[in-house]
Amino acid sequence: MKVQLLYNTECTFYTATLKMLRTMGIEPELILIDSDEKAQAWLFFGSPQVMIDGKDIDPNAQTVTNFHASGCRLYVFEGKVYDYPPAEMLKKVLGRNIS
Repeated sequence: MKVQLLYNTECTFYTATLKMLRTMGIEPELILIDSDEKAQAWLFFGSPQVMIDGKDIDPNAQTVTNFHASGCRLYVFEGKVYDYPPAEMLKKVLGRNIS
């Protein structure tokens, strides 16, 4: 399983996601998205973005068509809105435990 954490320098919420992944024993490949061209290539629409084997962990991402390098994104999980993927979402997608 290949895990990538895409981020930009405007939104620091990626650090919490990185910490959670590391707690799970995962060292993701960090990918800085610093241009709209790179955002288009990676289908990036805000930081942080976790990809597993080339796919965004958020099923809602499939409907996005406006890719850009700037800003943060929101995650909706079990009816709640988060600034970054919550631990429960990561656990569910990765099938791991977070202590």
